[in-house]
Amino acid sequence: MPSLGVSPRARPILRNWVEKAIRDAIVEGVLQPGELLHERSLATRLEVSRQTLREALNGLAFTGLVEMRRNRTARVADLRDVAGQDASITLGLLMRGVVSQSIPRFDDSTVSKARDVVSGAIDAVRDGGAEQLDTVAVEGYHAWAGFSANRVLGELLGERADGLALRLRSSSRADAGLPPDVVLTALSSLGRALAGLDTERASRAITWMHAGHGTRP
Repeated sequence: MPSLGVSPRARPILRNWVEKAIRDAIVEGVLQPGELLHERSLATRLEVSRQTLREALNGLAFTGLVEMRRNRTARVADLRDVAGQDASITLGLLMRGVVSQSIPRFDDSTVSKARDVVSGAIDAVRDGGAEQLDTVAVEGYHAWAGFSANRVLGELLGERADGLALRLRSSSRADAGLPPDVVLTALSSLGRALAGLDTERASRAITWMHAGHGTRP
């Protein structure tokens, strides 16, 4: 198996470190869709017990990145046959929840940070077009998970972001429902909503971005 490119040193919680190492390898393409994750060899390579590895794999199964089988083997989820539109709508629902509960509680510092995230995403999409959408999506979802006023909802968005974004990347761009012009329109509206702490407008922008229909933001 290819190197995961991560050192086990200075890891705060072992299971979390293992989960992150495998998740990063999947998202970055080091581990390919459908690839078997051999428990013994993977635990040896990561220098952890098989029990710790199994706990990490179970966590990744929850996010949709790994499939666990009845015989206790695991493989990287093959998401190429899953509709990107479904993933986009799911992300939209999570984002709308975070936005609707968080924006009314934002202080000036958080508003500034959130607007910086939106501005950076706009610049990245303008410069890189469709090729940058996946990177922008993963970074944006994790940023908003950190802004969430609802800890449980924020954690759920963060846990699901990589798996759902991988579904979008694995689907055909025509099915993904995220053309750059739609994303830019929605991001611009989201930035204006943040400036005015306008939760309703922000929710419309999120809906437009992820479904491509509804009331134009």
